[in-house]
Amino acid sequence: MIVVAAQLPHLTTYLRLINRVWEPRGYADTFSVRLGRILDPTRMLALTEAGRLAYWTDARVEDLVGLNTPRNALAPVDAAYLESIDPDVVMFYASTFELQDTLNSGDSVLPLDEHRLRGGLLPGFEDAYEHGVERFAYGLTPEKTSALAAARFLAKSGRYSIFAVRHLGSFSHVYGIKKDLPEHDAIVDALRKTSGREGEYEPYWSAAHAR
Repeated sequence: MIVVAAQLPHLTTYLRLINRVWEPRGYADTFSVRLGRILDPTRMLALTEAGRLAYWTDARVEDLVGLNTPRNALAPVDAAYLESIDPDVVMFYASTFELQDTLNSGDSVLPLDEHRLRGGLLPGFEDAYEHGVERFAYGLTPEKTSALAAARFLAKSGRYSIFAVRHLGSFSHVYGIKKDLPEHDAIVDALRKTSGREGEYEPYWSAAHAR
């Protein structure tokens, strides 16, 4: 009984691992291709996951983590930087948030507001979320600081529709799309059609031929 009781806090993690067995493909494989087709080349995409999502688009890409954008490799992303680049679409991996419990829904794309986003912040990151950080530190890696800055920017801006997207069993991806962006509805529609257990899937080989 003691052993079982000790494992209870990890039950959620176990359930998610099991869920990933049944949901092996993430929506990003297909959505990234569709986003590339939707997003006008004059737009700007700022994100922490600068792999598939950045590969298929001709829009300007700002890598918030800094693997492809030198400025962000040398200094943490902050609100001033995000305001200066004025991105049309913002995307971050919500590693410093726990949104699953507050978004108990069968839908795979759910709208967020500032209070719900802030309410999912994990303990220990409150100060970095509210005030930002001047430098990277233990526990405040580029992946985490950029996500915190992006979340704070979206929550305070008021110019973006914010969505949590289910990725491999949990709401770990967050998008901000400018409300007045002409491609807004098409992007949201693509997210809805490609995410979830019944999401549409398009192999990369067919996407490459159709490009």
